[in-house]
Amino acid sequence: MKKILYLSRSGQFGGMEKHILDLIKSVNNDYQVHVFCAEGEMAKEYAKASAIVRYVIPQNSIDFSYMKKVRQYVINNQINIVHSHELEVSILGLIAVADLKNVKKIMHIHTPITSWKHNLAGKFFKAPLNFIANFLVGNFIADRVIALTESIREERVKKELIRNSKIVMIPNSINTDDFSVGKELKERYKNEILDKYKIPADRIIIGNLSRLTREKGHNLLITAFAKQYKGENYHLLIAGGGELAGEYNNLIKQLDIYSQCTITGIFAEEDKVKLYSAFDYFVFPSLAEGFGYVLVEAMSMGLPILASNIEVLHDVSENNINFFKVGDVEDLSVKLTGFILAPYNYQELQKNYLQVLNKYSFTSFKNNYLSLYNSLL
Repeated sequence: MKKILYLSRSGQFGGMEKHILDLIKSVNNDYQVHVFCAEGEMAKEYAKASAIVRYVIPQNSIDFSYMKKVRQYVINNQINIVHSHELEVSILGLIAVADLKNVKKIMHIHTPITSWKHNLAGKFFKAPLNFIANFLVGNFIADRVIALTESIREERVKKELIRNSKIVMIPNSINTDDFSVGKELKERYKNEILDKYKIPADRIIIGNLSRLTREKGHNLLITAFAKQYKGENYHLLIAGGGELAGEYNNLIKQLDIYSQCTITGIFAEEDKVKLYSAFDYFVFPSLAEGFGYVLVEAMSMGLPILASNIEVLHDVSENNINFFKVGDVEDLSVKLTGFILAPYNYQELQKNYLQVLNKYSFTSFKNNYLSLYNSLL
């Protein structure tokens, strides 16, 4: 049986990690799947899906020990394809096997590096080094470079200077059945979430679901919510946890909206649909995305959606949602009010969404990746 090794840093739940799990489920009948990643709940899901999981990640950007482990593992296990995810493991992992002609290399940086947000030092030092490494590995070592949408393909070509002939565009997948919730069950889930987080039952819930990292733009949403709805019958429910939880809780206190805002922290995967069921509206203020799984999930739930106008979200939604200017808290504040006051025909909304969601079927995802892998061998 042919063998494939996926390289990742994370073993927790997230968009990239879900992508890898979908890949495992797509190819495990045709390929023996191996994964290098960190320990975590998603890593356990990889193993349940029949992947051979090793807890191996780089400790820094020039980790020669990691490179040696990747190379030795590939040789010892006669790996046919190395498919790397995110920049650091792509650089280290693919360079480690660059001279192995019988090993095919696939590079996938989920969020384009030209969209990454850096501090001042990062802009002058880290960003140029990232650009050079991405350019060299993408053009001269990788056999293929993945893009999730057409706008990302264009960004790879025009801004990252990756050769178009190297790039394959394959969208992510979502099982819409997981988010098909009847009216009665949705109401029950909503009551369960409101009770769990002690949110008054008469509140209108503005929701967001994503990890608390800088590029997700939660500070914009919290600030805009405080500007528009402080003291009113609205509640901001942010489902997620992460490194910025303390900072955002302090911001909520400073803005004096603590009784109107809840940050759940890390939640169980089975609570995801329950949380979406509690939302009346979904707001996605992300500053950079590779795809935006939660946007597609919110569409599957039939929610009215307001998102930042980054190109990938236009691609994914096919403009069937509302947009505000990315990173602009004033525009978000104004658009938020209009968005919430707008009348919605929910049947028409769901109909429009379903037309979009058809292109993200798991069957298409599976066939596209099997076709790619098989074409390389």
